[in-house]
Amino acid sequence: MCVPAARISGDYYDIMQLSGGRVAFAVADVSGKGLPAAILMSNLHAGLHILVEAGHSPGELCAQLNRHLCQFTEAYRFATLFYAEWNSTERRLTYVNAGHTEPLLVGANGNRRLATPGLPIGLFPNSEFHVATTVLAPGDLVALYSDGITEAGVLEDEPFGDQRLEAVINTHRHRPLSEIEHEVLTAVESWSGTEPGDDMTLLLVRATATTGEAV
Repeated sequence: MCVPAARISGDYYDIMQLSGGRVAFAVADVSGKGLPAAILMSNLHAGLHILVEAGHSPGELCAQLNRHLCQFTEAYRFATLFYAEWNSTERRLTYVNAGHTEPLLVGANGNRRLATPGLPIGLFPNSEFHVATTVLAPGDLVALYSDGITEAGVLEDEPFGDQRLEAVINTHRHRPLSEIEHEVLTAVESWSGTEPGDDMTLLLVRATATTGEAV
């Protein structure tokens, strides 16, 4: 889901089918709001697809996308990005986190964050991006989101926060993804009680019990 704060969103999410049964997915949050943010988001979307289709590894993909944004956007424009590739044969998730909120992995062995060091893309042309991997067991759930969800309500009293988000997802982890999404949005709206002050994006990924598939 993506709930824009303005008529045009600066958040971005994507899911791409790759060769060999692999799946790539990404969530990004570009600086600013409205039309300028949407233009940068469109630039990021086009660049990401070109690099994915060219077969670049996650680390090189982020490095090239970073250099592209540094070259063709204003110095104060940047984007946070989480990019991951799922290998169905190995059940392995390979990912890069470029300054984005840390995705939550909810699994049979407990919950943890998919954290890697990395600056947002578009700030410094020579930034390096750390690549990490993890194996997903059947039923493991990964929640990617923008900070518009966890910071909802910050201007009124207290932000919704990571702990409340984790509690909602953990409580409903075995339900269909669409229902988990609904529960998260309902909880956030109930907490903040206002129109969203920032774009809110949530992308849920669950490893299935069927070998080689994730939905």
